[in-house]
Amino acid sequence: MALTSLRYSILSGLRWQIAAKLGSQIISWSVTVYVMRLLLPADYGLMAMAMVLVGFTSLVAEMGLGAALVRATQIDRAEQRSVFGLSLMVNSALYLVLACAAPLAVTAFHEPRLLALTLIMGLQLPIGALSVVPESMAKRDMHFKALGIIELLVQVSTAATTLAGALWGLGVWALVLGQFAQTVVKSMLLTWRFGAVAPSFKLHGQTRILAFGGSLTANRVVWYVWSQADLFIAGRLLGTQLLGTYSVASNLASMPMQKIMAIANQVAFSAFAKLQGDRTAMSKALQRTLRVVLALSVGLLWGLAGVAPELVLLLLGEKWSSAILPLQILSTVIPLRIMTSTLSTALIAAGHVNDDLKNTLMAAVLLIPGLYAGAHFGGMTGLALAWLVCYPLFSLILIRRAATRFGMTMASILHQLLHPVVSGTLMLATIATVRAVLTIQSPAVMLLCIGLTGAATYILTLWSFDRQLSSDFKGLIMPNALSAG
Repeated sequence: MALTSLRYSILSGLRWQIAAKLGSQIISWSVTVYVMRLLLPADYGLMAMAMVLVGFTSLVAEMGLGAALVRATQIDRAEQRSVFGLSLMVNSALYLVLACAAPLAVTAFHEPRLLALTLIMGLQLPIGALSVVPESMAKRDMHFKALGIIELLVQVSTAATTLAGALWGLGVWALVLGQFAQTVVKSMLLTWRFGAVAPSFKLHGQTRILAFGGSLTANRVVWYVWSQADLFIAGRLLGTQLLGTYSVASNLASMPMQKIMAIANQVAFSAFAKLQGDRTAMSKALQRTLRVVLALSVGLLWGLAGVAPELVLLLLGEKWSSAILPLQILSTVIPLRIMTSTLSTALIAAGHVNDDLKNTLMAAVLLIPGLYAGAHFGGMTGLALAWLVCYPLFSLILIRRAATRFGMTMASILHQLLHPVVSGTLMLATIATVRAVLTIQSPAVMLLCIGLTGAATYILTLWSFDRQLSSDFKGLIMPNALSAG
């Protein structure tokens, strides 16, 4: 594919993904906030415990097969059938493993209710296998408009199901039903829109796909262990109530990261895979991607940290006030996690899975002991602070390795942080000053004042530093304007 055509496809795909995500998240976040007011911290703590095991098996279940399909230079129908067959076998087998492991989760967390939750949630595994091939082929062919519409419908269905369960007084089961609906609706819509292939259980000749998928799965397993270690540690050391509070703070802080990376990675992986033979084009595309995602993430996440006291009390109520400080701390470090996630996506798309696995192993070595020490000595706040202390150390290691692979310098990558960080610091200072000067009793009015002044400070400062960002964001809305550039 010509670079001009590819660039247009990337920008057009980003436009549709952003439009779909924006529409779905307006609905999803509104429902999520309302559901949080209906449910208790203990409900979210119980769900977080269940997700430690269910999330792990869900991660292994995909086996990197979807990513292998996307980045393969050529793929025929027989290979698609083999991938579908393997996915069905692995997902079904993993459900049996999950059923056998569920009692261990009950013992580990001292929570008997986990047994039923785990068995029901695990049914998503064989259902989710139906979507692996159609979704991967759609990404490979950059059908991001259709994928965006499907994502919108899936999120609306998930939000409606969760809300109905909460209103009916189902407690944690409202969250379970929402997740289950997400998997079912997604599989149905992808199969209907992009078609299905008959499964084949003959795996002969699929060595390249299995090798890539196996390496990627090992990487994801280690990543999952360290990225979920804080929830496991909190469950063991802090109990259900504090785990629920911490998990909500973590989810609120991570939500912008998940949405930004869901948009960026879905398009970027396909684009980086097509550029893998051109290191110069890859490095330019990577720097442009980092510039955009960091501008968005620092503004959103540091802004969230700045307005957290008013936002949490206004939207969630007094019972969630203890989540404010962990939310502020976690929000501060999330942009760095978005940056490293983008670099990891580029490494994997370019075929450097082993390099990314080394990075992930290093993260586990650095972060897990730090998270345990933070929770042990500082409780919930100490656990959040451990992210702030340990993650930057790991990031430097990952950035160095990525820079070497893509013919870049560490300075050229770290430079993408400079303008957003300076602008974000000025935004936080503005928010603190306005809050100190104004004597407004209404949390809603105060939130409006500090939010608007903080956002204006960030946007104006960043724009004065980097005028090129205007063109980058314009291209997301009107890709024709840049496709010839």
